Amino acid sequence: MKKTQIWVARAKPSQALTLVLAAVPEGWTAELLDLALTVEQQRMFEELKLDPGDAYRLDKV
Repeated sequence: MKKTQIWVARAKPSQALTLVLAAVPEGWTAELLDLALTVEQQRMFEELKLDPGDAYRLDKV
């Protein structure tokens, strides 16, 4: 069974993949999702107060 997690990273897209791959278990893959955030998602993202270079796994999507 394939397990999916959603992560956010405060970085350029090319750097975001590297940040997430460094955080997930060995052997996992990552891909960028090209989507627009809702107002609620944008607010949640801002509340995380990520510094540049931070990656964060979302528990509930």
